[in-house]
Amino acid sequence: QYYYLWEAKQGPYSLARDGTSAITDAMAASLSAPVQLRREVAAIDAGPDRVELRCRDGSVHRARRCISTIPLTVFRGLGVRAPASDLQRAAWREIPYSGLLLVYLLPRTPFWERDGLPPSTFTDGPIERVFRTPSRTHEHGLMFAYVNTSRSRRLAGLP
Repeated sequence: QYYYLWEAKQGPYSLARDGTSAITDAMAASLSAPVQLRREVAAIDAGPDRVELRCRDGSVHRARRCISTIPLTVFRGLGVRAPASDLQRAAWREIPYSGLLLVYLLPRTPFWERDGLPPSTFTDGPIERVFRTPSRTHEHGLMFAYVNTSRSRRLAGLP
């Protein structure tokens, strides 16, 4: 349970104004060419000063750099040629994913104003984290709770 303590000790967290998609929207707007959508990467060939992505539709995309956010479960199946240490390659193959159970909640009232507790918290109980986030469409925002690791697998089986 060390990671719960580590996260909680990091202090307050911030929310992206207008949601996290505002970050990727700003990144996309800063590019000289539009973002290419609906492309399935089949292979990545990276060198010291260039990268080439080959897609399943036959298209090829070249750039000086590439940031991959492909989940490792997908990344493992790609043809990747890149300068990487044996330890990095082992991580690509072997890092496990933990389960995650995420439940969204719609508060009817701002109950946290009455009980004096923060609306977002880390816990050491079965519901590990609860966060409140603002919403443009719901007066009191949205809340989400999430549980990961073995607890999520047990809870996911509940009706």
